[in-house]
Amino acid sequence: MNWDALGAIGEIVGAVGVIATLLYLAKQIHESNLASRQAGTQEILNQVQQFMHNLGLSAELTDLWIRGHLNSPDLTTNELVQFRFLLMQNTVIWERTFQLQSDGKFDARIWESMLRHRRNVLASPGYKSFYEARKELFSDEFQTFLEKEINSIKNEWRPVGVDLDQLDEERS
Repeated sequence: MNWDALGAIGEIVGAVGVIATLLYLAKQIHESNLASRQAGTQEILNQVQQFMHNLGLSAELTDLWIRGHLNSPDLTTNELVQFRFLLMQNTVIWERTFQLQSDGKFDARIWESMLRHRRNVLASPGYKSFYEARKELFSDEFQTFLEKEINSIKNEWRPVGVDLDQLDEERS
């Protein structure tokens, strides 16, 4: 065997090594992206679960949530401030979700589920009032996104899927 043949074999072995290294790196990047997406999704799910847990644990807080979304005129100043804190917390979670989704670090299936939940809340008169008063606190990108959603929904708010009028009729 001559030196040219050995050189050609060496180049082929080197090329195979480079290809194997690139495939390995691609796999590592894919796994890293998947782990990042799972971590971002879990972060949001934990926040949403805690928010819903706190809201559902207290009859007074649930009542405030309903009356606030209905934009009830009988809310005291303290109740209105407390309701707006709840909406701020909820909207901050949504904005973080939007950022993660925009960066490809959020599970698309859960994103779709959260869109349906968010659209329900956005339909409420209380949320619309809050958002108009406080929208400057959120990023321009998120404002644009949220306003498109607000403008595309029906004005029919149903807390956790419950039609309040129908529920009142059934209880009578």
